[in-house]
Amino acid sequence: MDESLLKWLKSNRSQSLDSPRGTIFKTKTQRFKIIRVNEVKQFIEIEFSKQFTVLRLEFWRFETALEVLRRNRGRWTRLGTRFYADDPDTIEWQIQKKAKEIYPDRHVDLKSAPHICDILVLAGIAEYGRSVNPITKRENQAAKLIA
Repeated sequence: MDESLLKWLKSNRSQSLDSPRGTIFKTKTQRFKIIRVNEVKQFIEIEFSKQFTVLRLEFWRFETALEVLRRNRGRWTRLGTRFYADDPDTIEWQIQKKAKEIYPDRHVDLKSAPHICDILVLAGIAEYGRSVNPITKRENQAAKLIA
């Protein structure tokens, strides 16, 4: 796990956080809290304020997203926000590909790229923008590393 990210996660535990996607992309998002950072088992848990739903995000998800962003340094990388990601050029597809390797018996993985990227943006590691899908020609939510 990236040390600066881990430090940020620990220092922001229990704070109510707003998804930057809500402001930047004018989408409906939920406020959330980081309720647990487990370094031994390598996961965090976030809780969504309105539904009190807890989502476990393993460290490898952050590492995968960061690898994708590093490979595409300087370019916007589309998030891909589907449960069944079908575009290998998105962060979600890369995360789901890794999930299939780790959990081969799962039929579907959770959608985690938006939440992972929210945290990377809030931590000052990445920023949000837009990128055009070359197939559909529609603008999509995208992220890239800062500097």
